[in-house]
Amino acid sequence: MCILCDGMHERASVNPERVLTRVDGIFEYFISTILTNMKNEGPAWENYIMNSFLFLHLMIRAEHSIDTRRILRVIESHQELLSIALKAMSRYQTTSSTGFIVRVFYYGDKTLKKSLNEGDVAALIRSSNEHALSSPSTSHNEGRMFNTLLLIHDLTSNRDDPHENAIRKWFIDSNVFPFLRQCIMKGNTTYEFLTYSLKAVGNLVFVCPTSYRVDLPENISDEIAGDIAKMITTDHFLTQSEPKMQKVIIAALWRLISDRIALQVVLLDTNAFKYACNLVVLYSNKESFEDDMKKEILLNALRFCKQQAKLELPQMEKRKRSEDKYFDSKFSSGLINILINGNVELKTKAVKVMSGGLKIHTESFAATLFSALDETKCKNVATALFNTLNSAMKEESPNIDFISSSLGLLEKLMDNPWLRNCLTDLARSDGSHFPLNVMFSPTIERDPSITIKLLCACKKLAADRELHGMWMQFRDKFRKLLSSGNAEIGKLASEIICTLKAEEKIDDYSPEWKKRRVET
Repeated sequence: MCILCDGMHERASVNPERVLTRVDGIFEYFISTILTNMKNEGPAWENYIMNSFLFLHLMIRAEHSIDTRRILRVIESHQELLSIALKAMSRYQTTSSTGFIVRVFYYGDKTLKKSLNEGDVAALIRSSNEHALSSPSTSHNEGRMFNTLLLIHDLTSNRDDPHENAIRKWFIDSNVFPFLRQCIMKGNTTYEFLTYSLKAVGNLVFVCPTSYRVDLPENISDEIAGDIAKMITTDHFLTQSEPKMQKVIIAALWRLISDRIALQVVLLDTNAFKYACNLVVLYSNKESFEDDMKKEILLNALRFCKQQAKLELPQMEKRKRSEDKYFDSKFSSGLINILINGNVELKTKAVKVMSGGLKIHTESFAATLFSALDETKCKNVATALFNTLNSAMKEESPNIDFISSSLGLLEKLMDNPWLRNCLTDLARSDGSHFPLNVMFSPTIERDPSITIKLLCACKKLAADRELHGMWMQFRDKFRKLLSSGNAEIGKLASEIICTLKAEEKIDDYSPEWKKRRVET
């Protein structure tokens, strides 16, 4: 057996197809001997079984061969072999069974997961925890840890598979997190360990659909996630300059705080928020928008900032915690860059971050945002928002989330006299009659919240005499809003009609009043 495995090691790197052809059919023998002799005790039998797994492992490495697919079909017909491999992973501190089972799940039929049981998973995690905490750091031991980590990741990566919910729960109930903490610590030196550790943590806790999370233990969420958050917000991780590391770290941070207010508060005491803001500054440029990895980093950084901005804290506490983070002119310029040059998803997130920043501490963030200019066209936030909204309205199907978010920001910009004058000048010179082109567009859904935001903006702009005259032709369209059935929309429309010097002053805007008037 040892000679055969050594031969596989030597030849697989040269011509795996040739080696597999020579041993065609022998794998059935090894599977049967494993199934027969797993219960036997003693070093000789342990060595025999481990070498048998190693042989199967090396055969599966030839991933494009016909023989590999044949091997997997045979394995799928002996699903108890996987349970035995898990037992072998738990019993023997070797990498052959872990490598074998990882490759089986990676290349094989996904229904193989159904052969797993809770007891085997618990035994594997128990031995993995003991091994990770007590064994010296050698390439052999790290190989076993990494294979176990890959197995955890692969068994929990399909969020749409209900069976994986049970597997997730088995891992969690088996106290898998001490093992994952050790793997994250390995991430100090090994990118692969960090990547798969954080992905595995995400699969287990943070990115499960709500319907799958109801059965998970309540007590793991904040305590364990907080511990992991503190580990990955140390200076070692947050000073990583390689995009592939930044991608993993910011994705993990965003998942950590998603729907977890307690964790958002925990992260306020770290440099995580400042880290996310710095990523926005770093990647808010045209070159990054064309790079998929950098674009993903930027998107998750914006998500993180938006989520933290929504955190409900007392005003003074918000001011104290955000003092050196939001109020950087480069950060504001970066957001405007995104608004001008980003795709619709990036633009939507940037607008939401701006609105969130204005809520945190209006005066300080407003001062930097309202005075900031983008780095290429020297446009301020009002001009950028005006042009972006107009461009969006020219599309066949404008993105409603972007339109709604932009109008929320527009409403806040209108409260600033200087920016309101800027928007007024833009509206005067615009042939599309902004923002009426959004208000009366047939291409967007008539959502009441969108209409109300638009009417508030129109009301402030209608006070300008030049716009007043330009908008007189739209009085009939405003009148139609009186019968919308929404009291707030009716009131705002009535006030705008009065401002536009309608022929008839309307004091009551309700449909019931109109009906009574017709009857009389």
